[in-house]
Amino acid sequence: MNTKTIVTLALVATVYALFINWMSLSGINAGEMTSIGWYNEYGEQGKISIYPIYVWLYLPFTICFYLFGTLFLYKVKALVNKWLGRTAFVLWCINVVVILLNEIFNIYVVSRFSGDEMYCSLEEYWRTGGSSEHPLVWFMLSSDMAFYRVRHFSYLLSLLAFVLVFAWLIKKDKVWGIAGTIAMLVLLVIFLFPLPYASCINNLCWVVLFAVTLWKLYQSPRKPFLLS
Repeated sequence: MNTKTIVTLALVATVYALFINWMSLSGINAGEMTSIGWYNEYGEQGKISIYPIYVWLYLPFTICFYLFGTLFLYKVKALVNKWLGRTAFVLWCINVVVILLNEIFNIYVVSRFSGDEMYCSLEEYWRTGGSSEHPLVWFMLSSDMAFYRVRHFSYLLSLLAFVLVFAWLIKKDKVWGIAGTIAMLVLLVIFLFPLPYASCINNLCWVVLFAVTLWKLYQSPRKPFLLS
């Protein structure tokens, strides 16, 4: 696929995500929340709550961003040292797989359940018939921390690797390399130290990176660009 098309679609997806961020922050009524989880006789609990409207609104973004964003990073990784590029890309792909599995789970939950109907007793429901009636839900509930750790470390390490990738590219294209390095560093900082409006900042970083890339692409062949 043409690089301009890939970057343009990735840019459109992130701008769309910013619009959803604005909707969320503006206090627009999101409707009823769907909650699933467990509680036990000792007062312990595990609960996942989702707004169905945002699952459906984010679905086009998830598909477009993680498809075209991944294709973009695939092209970027070919411009640097093979070991560094491949390591960064593999870590990113692990993160994407976990995110997509979580998205499938969210879609399953909001399309099958509503309200608190699946917030049930661990002993009386989940460990008797619930785990076999809804194996996907039970799998996600029982492995929630494992999923969190896999996503946390794969995303963290992929950002660190792409900081190095774009820093490497500064000597080949100063503007693009600096834009990419700053974007990845900001993504890393807001991941490690959650800030107010972190989701908006996250999407803005990608918007800036894709916009600079698109600008550089439209400058070539008058000014040759690394990405083709």
